[in-house]
Amino acid sequence: MIRNSIRTKTVIGIALIEAVLLIALILLMLGFIKETNFKALETRAESTAHLFATTVKDSFLSYDLATLETFVAEVMRNDDLVYARVITKDGQILADSKTQIPGELDRSVESVKDGIYDTRAVISEGGKTYGWVEVGFSINPILTVIANAQQWSITIASLEMILVALFSLALGRYLTNKLLTLREAANQVSRGELTTQINVKGRDEVDEVATAFNQMTDHLLSSRAQEKKLQLELLKLNESLEQKVKERTHQLQQKNTLLENANREIQLAQQKLLSAEKHATVGVLAAGIAHEVNNPLSVVRSNIGTINTYIKLLAEALEAIKSKADQGENVSSDELAALIAKSDLSYIQDDYPELIKDTATGVTRVRDIIEQLRAFETSAEAASSSQCDLQRALQNATNRIPTELSQGVEYSLSDDAPLKLPCREEFVTEVIAAVLMNSYQAVRNVTKPFISVSLEKSGKDLAIQICDNGEGIEAAILNKVFDPFFTTRDIGAGMGLGLYKARALITAMQGSIELENRKEKGVCVTIKLPLTIN
Repeated sequence: MIRNSIRTKTVIGIALIEAVLLIALILLMLGFIKETNFKALETRAESTAHLFATTVKDSFLSYDLATLETFVAEVMRNDDLVYARVITKDGQILADSKTQIPGELDRSVESVKDGIYDTRAVISEGGKTYGWVEVGFSINPILTVIANAQQWSITIASLEMILVALFSLALGRYLTNKLLTLREAANQVSRGELTTQINVKGRDEVDEVATAFNQMTDHLLSSRAQEKKLQLELLKLNESLEQKVKERTHQLQQKNTLLENANREIQLAQQKLLSAEKHATVGVLAAGIAHEVNNPLSVVRSNIGTINTYIKLLAEALEAIKSKADQGENVSSDELAALIAKSDLSYIQDDYPELIKDTATGVTRVRDIIEQLRAFETSAEAASSSQCDLQRALQNATNRIPTELSQGVEYSLSDDAPLKLPCREEFVTEVIAAVLMNSYQAVRNVTKPFISVSLEKSGKDLAIQICDNGEGIEAAILNKVFDPFFTTRDIGAGMGLGLYKARALITAMQGSIELENRKEKGVCVTIKLPLTIN
C-alpha cells in the first residue's frame, strides 16, 4: 500500500504540474496567434480601404463610373477580399463588386459575427467628405490557421503528458523500492532486532536517511546496554531510597509536631499581645481621662475646702452674735467690727464669687469630658453605612468654623470624583469639621491664612485632602496627634479628643486618615473613604 500510494502520488503530482504548465503555455500561445493574425488582418483591411479610396478619388469627383467599376474589379483581385463598392455621402452606390451583400461595419476582427470583416475609408477633398469606399475581408483563413494551431498544440501536449507519466512512474518505482527497504528494516527494529543494518549504495537523500537509520540502530543498541545497566543501579537506588524516605518521613512528622506546637504558642502569644495592646490602649485612655478630670476636680476640691473655711469663720461670728442676743445684750459697734475683722468678711465677700465660678467651671469641664466620651462611644458603634452627600457634608463642616475664615476656604473637585458615597454623612461632617477646626486654630495668627479642601478619586477610594499654611507640627510629636487627650493648645482650650475621635469614625467606615507637614509650610490631612463597602 505504501509503495502504490507513493508511486501514484508521484505520478499524479508531476503530471498535474506538467499539465498546468502545458495548459498555460498553450493558452498563451493560442492567444498570441489569434491576436497577431487579427491585428494583421485589421491593418491589411484598413490599408486596402485607404489605398482604394485614394485611387478612386479623382474618378469619384469627376463622376467617371466606368473607371470606378474598373478600380473595383482591380481591387477585388486581393486575396480574401469578398466585396468592394464606392458610395456617395447620400448613399448612392456608384460602383459595386456585387459578390457579397455587405453587412454592418465591424469595430474589430474579434467582433465579427458573419465571417466577414467590414470596413470603410472616407473620400474627401479640402476637408470636405464626398463619399466613401467599403470593403469586406473573409476571416475564415485566419480561423483555419488558429484551429490548426489548436490541434497541433493538443497533440504535442498529449505526447508530453505520456512521456511525463512514464518518467514519473519510473521515478516513483525507484523511490518506493528504497522506501520499502527502509520500512522492512524499521519493522525488524520494532521487533527488537537492533543489529539490523541497511546496505547503502548511493548518495541521494533516501540513502542519507538509510545511513541515519544505521546510526540510529547503533545508538539504540548502545542505549539498550546502558539502559540495562541503569536499571540495575536504579533497583539498588530504590531500595536505599525507600529506607531514606521512611527516615525522612519520620523526621518530617517530628518537625511537623514541633511546628504545630510553635504555631499554638504563637497564637497564644498573639492573643496575649492583642490583649496587652487593648489593655495599653485602655490604660492610655484611662490615664488621659484621669488627667483631664483630675485637673478640674483638684480645683473643685481646693475651692470647696476654702469655702468650708469661710463658712466656719462666718458660723463662729454668727454664733458670737447669737450668744449676745440670747443674753439680752446688744452687740456694740466695736464688738461687731472686731468680729468682722476676725472672720475677714471683706476678703470673703471679694473671694467667694470667684471660688463659686471656678468650681462651676471645673464641674462643667468634667461633664463635657464625660459627654464627649459617651458621644464617641455612640458614634463608633453606629458607624454603619448609608448614602452620604459629600457636598452637603463639606458645607455643614465649613459652617462650624468662624465665618471670617470659612469664606476663604478653597474647594477643588476633580472630574472623576463622586459626590455620593456609602458612608454616614453626619460622621463625615464631624471628621471634616474636626480637621477644619484644627486648621483654623493653626492659621488664626497667620498674616494671609488659607485653608484648601480638594476631592479626587484615588484608586478604589475617594481622597479628601485638607491643607493649611499654619506653623505645622513638630516631627517629634507628629505620631501623637491621634492619641486621646493629646493637644498642642493652651490648657483649657481643647480636650485632645477631636482627631482621636475622627480616626475612630473613619476606621469604623473602613477608611483611613493621615497627617503630614507640607514642604512649604503648614499641614495636610488626607482622608480616604472607600467607594464601595465590603
